[in-house]
Amino acid sequence: MLKRSYFKTLIFLFLLLVLCVSSLESVNASSNTKKNQVFLQDTSLSSCSNLDVIFIIDQSSSMSGDNGTANDPTKQRKNAVDGMIDLLVDLSIDQCPGSYHRIGVISFGDEGKTRVDLPLSDISPRSPIEAQDLRENLKAMVLADNLGQTYPQKAFETAWDMLEFSPSAGGNEPRKKVILFVTDGFPCVPGGSCDPNKYEISTELLRDLVDSRFDFADALKRREMCLAQLRITYGDNEIPAEESTGCLEANPVNDADYKNSTYIYTILLRNSGQSIPTLAQDVLSQMSQDYAGQLISLRRNAEDIPTTLRQILSQLAGVRPNLLDCGGFAVNPYLKKAIVTAYKTVPEVQVTLSYTDANNEIHTIQGGGPDDGFTVIRKAVIMLLGQMNVMSSLLHIQVSGN
Repeated sequence: MLKRSYFKTLIFLFLLLVLCVSSLESVNASSNTKKNQVFLQDTSLSSCSNLDVIFIIDQSSSMSGDNGTANDPTKQRKNAVDGMIDLLVDLSIDQCPGSYHRIGVISFGDEGKTRVDLPLSDISPRSPIEAQDLRENLKAMVLADNLGQTYPQKAFETAWDMLEFSPSAGGNEPRKKVILFVTDGFPCVPGGSCDPNKYEISTELLRDLVDSRFDFADALKRREMCLAQLRITYGDNEIPAEESTGCLEANPVNDADYKNSTYIYTILLRNSGQSIPTLAQDVLSQMSQDYAGQLISLRRNAEDIPTTLRQILSQLAGVRPNLLDCGGFAVNPYLKKAIVTAYKTVPEVQVTLSYTDANNEIHTIQGGGPDDGFTVIRKAVIMLLGQMNVMSSLLHIQVSGN
């Protein structure tokens, strides 16, 4: 039961230091099945990047299940975007104070049904109250819908317009422009049919359209390729500092390189209703790589969508999420606080956090019900977020339910 429930609940931990540290320190965290490493992350503004993020969301009928086999029945295409709004707000007000992000959401389906759900909107709250209001207002504009077939072409054109013609964000810090293309299928031919035999043609046409609108600076691409190779060699959280510094020094970039570059990631949901044409998938993969991104094929749609989006945005922003397992894990006692985020893909699952303080008193939180040892920042059907106010050396996570 516990193992099944774990895959319906994705748990991340962010740890914030009271004092600045010059290097990252890892702490082993034991669980019932394996050990996780929890990394202390440098959250100074200099290590964080400002992001302009646009989600291009597939709202075709196969996502919602008109054909009887929904590829996104739990509406993670909305819920996960809601979670990324939380992530960017958290970065701005807490983990990377002073950072300034913007987010937009574009939905697509039938030709002529492309829709801007959320114009490019500022995320730069000045207080916790303002942050909470911002979360609620932005999330209210994100929808899961059924818009018919799969015509993303106009959505990419709209994304380019949004990035190109939105008011300047101002400030002296460079910004990373990012497109996250979330889909469960391949594009239909503009003005034509959705014939699976023509998917290679339609993906080539989409790639041509993207190339006609977007750019990526060669210098920045070389830097990103160097860093990507380090992630392959060492893993995301174990890159030696001297290696990453070497990439940065060997591949210098300037503000114009960021201004003239747009990262593109394609998140391809597992489609239970059709096979995946290899050549068409290769075209989308190469399109993403040309813009320093990648095509990521999901195996478990509901669980993998929020995980994948968080990993991409955290990496681009310069912070490190830590995917946790159930059980107990060590927490550095010199931390100011620990924030735990749990993404629940079914509402029946219950997440319990507990720890024992210095007076041997047990503090527990479950499903959003706090006691005096936790602060609940927010709760929803799919997410529970707890903040520990009284730190101890061991925090326990338990997941139960169907």
